[in-house]
Amino acid sequence: MPGGTGCATIPYRVPSVAIDVCAVYTNTAPGTHVRAPGNTQQYFAWEQHVDLIAEGLGVDKLALRRRNILRDGECAVAGEIVDHAMGDAVLARLAAEMPPRPSFSARAWGVALACRHTGSGKTSLIVTLQPDGTLQVVSGVTDQGAGGHTVAQRVLAASLSIDERRVRFRRASTAEARQDPGTGGSRVTHIVGRSAKHAGEQLRARLEATTGMMLEADAFVAPDGSRESFERGVARATGGEAWTVIGEHDGTQHGPGHNGDYTFSAYGLDVEVDRDTGQCRIHDAVFVCDVGAIINPIAHQGQIDGGFIFGLGSAAFEELVLDESAKVTNPSLADYKLPTIRDIPPLRTLLIPTQGHDGPYGAKMAGELSNTIVAAALGNAIANASGARLYEMPMTPERVYNAIHPQ
Repeated sequence: MPGGTGCATIPYRVPSVAIDVCAVYTNTAPGTHVRAPGNTQQYFAWEQHVDLIAEGLGVDKLALRRRNILRDGECAVAGEIVDHAMGDAVLARLAAEMPPRPSFSARAWGVALACRHTGSGKTSLIVTLQPDGTLQVVSGVTDQGAGGHTVAQRVLAASLSIDERRVRFRRASTAEARQDPGTGGSRVTHIVGRSAKHAGEQLRARLEATTGMMLEADAFVAPDGSRESFERGVARATGGEAWTVIGEHDGTQHGPGHNGDYTFSAYGLDVEVDRDTGQCRIHDAVFVCDVGAIINPIAHQGQIDGGFIFGLGSAAFEELVLDESAKVTNPSLADYKLPTIRDIPPLRTLLIPTQGHDGPYGAKMAGELSNTIVAAALGNAIANASGARLYEMPMTPERVYNAIHPQ
């Protein structure tokens, strides 16, 4: 089964667990590459279930989550040990950002919490230092637009303490590049970044040993404090010959039960429900997550923004409708609805910095942080604002209206 247990990590202590996973062959349209496959559906059920438990017990929904949140060193549902559990800090920050709403209002907050493993696996790349001081990175990893190549470029430059413009990244075919399992699973920053760091550390050690000088701020520094440009130092060290090293990292090498880093994230959605039409309006969206070092801030925020919009599409707009013969009956964007800029509410992003993580310079993940729990938070907000609980996505106005006014 892809993904092992087939379920994302639940961010709570659940002492007694039984998980059954089965593969089902369907004669429907095939799926393809998607952020966090299956996680949106899982959290849609799980995080609404947590709200239902709180309602049944008559306790505050955030308080119930914080009471049962995973703590450092505790086990998640599939036996994974979570060394750095930041869920309580994430929920505390979220609570501070959500002003209370009157109980009689048709507008209410809904929350959802997630925990996801930072991508693992192993890879290697080829780094060649040219006598003129430029570096060529050859890898099989694809940059699908998230900036993975820029991450490797910056990590390599930082490991050598040089200007990142000296580093050129090139994706090559399997005839030239070393094996890479592909872009996915929030693994590129962690695994490719650590491989680039490993390559840079090898080159740095060799350059400093050969020159008897230290690399600092894009130059060689002698013991007496005198400086030599990076180009001249490299030319002298290499003797006009290119140096090639292999940077590699295996992120699967952890102790028993330890699967590496986990990232906690939470949404609060302020939603108003029109009981006469089923229309839902999101007035405010707050996203809180714990992060390590951010290597590419613009791409990091872009991943969060794009993930939120993607999650909103799954939650309220996008549905592939099949007839009894499994034929798609809404094959165009005229009928398959995507959120447009007019549908996107304000989004506030709050980052909680943490330290001591496996990624390069303490970096964590970004790709699958922000899409998985939008639907769950929206479902909880709709229930809090209208009293109607929805069990199916997308939560269109028609479905909201029918839940409020059951036949």
